[in-house]
Amino acid sequence: MPRKLDIGPSFEEFASTLTWPRLLRAAGLAIRPSRVGLSLVLLLLIGLIAQAPSLWLGTGVGPMHTVVENAEAGMRSIKRAVLDADLPALIDGLRMMFLDGPLAAAEAYPWSSLIILIPILTVWGVLGGAISRLAAEEHALGLRRAWTAGLAFALSRWFSLAMCTLGPILVVLVVCLAMACVGWLMLGVPYLQVVGGALFVLALLVGACVTVLGGGLLVGSPMLVPGVACEGTDAIDSVQRVLAYMMARPGRVALYLFVLLLQLIVALWALWMVVHVVETLTTRSVTAMLPKETATLVAEAVAGSPPADGLSPSQAWMARALAFWGALPDLFVGAFAVSYWFSGGTVLYLGVRRICDGQDIEELWTPGLTPGTVPTEDDPADDDEE
Repeated sequence: MPRKLDIGPSFEEFASTLTWPRLLRAAGLAIRPSRVGLSLVLLLLIGLIAQAPSLWLGTGVGPMHTVVENAEAGMRSIKRAVLDADLPALIDGLRMMFLDGPLAAAEAYPWSSLIILIPILTVWGVLGGAISRLAAEEHALGLRRAWTAGLAFALSRWFSLAMCTLGPILVVLVVCLAMACVGWLMLGVPYLQVVGGALFVLALLVGACVTVLGGGLLVGSPMLVPGVACEGTDAIDSVQRVLAYMMARPGRVALYLFVLLLQLIVALWALWMVVHVVETLTTRSVTAMLPKETATLVAEAVAGSPPADGLSPSQAWMARALAFWGALPDLFVGAFAVSYWFSGGTVLYLGVRRICDGQDIEELWTPGLTPGTVPTEDDPADDDEE
């Protein structure tokens, strides 16, 4: 028989040896119904928890009100930026959503913000861990499991998942509080002010360390929850791994994050185009035989514009109902974005781990194994499953 000509590895085999092409699977992993559903539950739970300060602050005010105002403005900016391919507007929208809103809420309502921060980050870590675990099993092992399997895993590791998101923030807050106390003592008490002024350089060193480490964790934050979901270890190990990866390959991590960001922009553009077509087709169809004023009211309500003054009770109720239903498609897009955060972070973590530690992406911790190990052919856990 003639020998088969060896022309080298196929494109699929060549691509499998690279890391960045695997990042392109993030959107497909995030769009799975089970992960989008968990993200919807996560957003609803966060919304309920954030309403707690209204019990002592009253309605219409509080951290949630401040964050929502900035988030709505940021979401509108992001939506326009994605549809118009406007990168500066996209950056402004992200800044309003994730920086301006929380900072304004913390400044206006510091204690109320701190009270709801702990349960919100706990829910974020646990349900995010469920999404990350499902994405990791599909990406690394080719397994598609029900959402209940991911949730069961997350509940079994709930403390580690909560602390890997909450722990770094608490550490930074404690260090800043300690610096404030020392500053009050050394720079506010007579005679000690001389010593405090001379030792201020130590405060600068502490501030520099907090800034560098905090910045590294902020950039690498998409990998914190996946670190626990993939390795089955505690929060300290996940934080240490992420910091080590950020310091070992910062350029590679930045490049991978850029690839994931571009993919997210394309995915959001596609989803919002579909949402825009659905809303436009539906609105124009149902208002085709209505008077112009009523049709305009319907279109504005579906688009999320606040109702105008002087509406009748029935029109006001209709506008509120239309605004609620009109917000559902955007809520779905938001749930996809949350699912993408954890799914993309999982793909990023496994890829960066491969570059830094040399571990194959397929090496995923499973329950019944010692954390940090992988199953072998003679592993009794595999025999039990068979």
